[in-house]
Amino acid sequence: MPKVIDVYVKKREVLTKPSCVGQPLGEYYSIYKETYKSEKIMSEEEMSAIRIAQKISDEEGLKLRLHDISTFMGMIHARLRGIKKTPTIVVDKTRLERVPSEEELLSMLK
Repeated sequence: MPKVIDVYVKKREVLTKPSCVGQPLGEYYSIYKETYKSEKIMSEEEMSAIRIAQKISDEEGLKLRLHDISTFMGMIHARLRGIKKTPTIVVDKTRLERVPSEEELLSMLK
């Protein structure tokens, strides 16, 4: 029986609101630049994959590893494993490139 469930997801950066950046020089800003604040979010599909994998790993006593392919290390790890789509769940050498049902994930463990 496998000991690890790997889940590959990708956080996406979304712009939230404009802001201004500048260096104060007395009462004025010497350098003024408009920028945008952003947040990294995951899709509902990816969150669902994580919840299902977490539930099964807790029930079966398995380790859950989450890989965010929007980070450098996550991207390298995914490329080495041939992961091109998210969410992807890997158990041993079995790969599922979508959100599985609990029954599908349990059958991958056998």
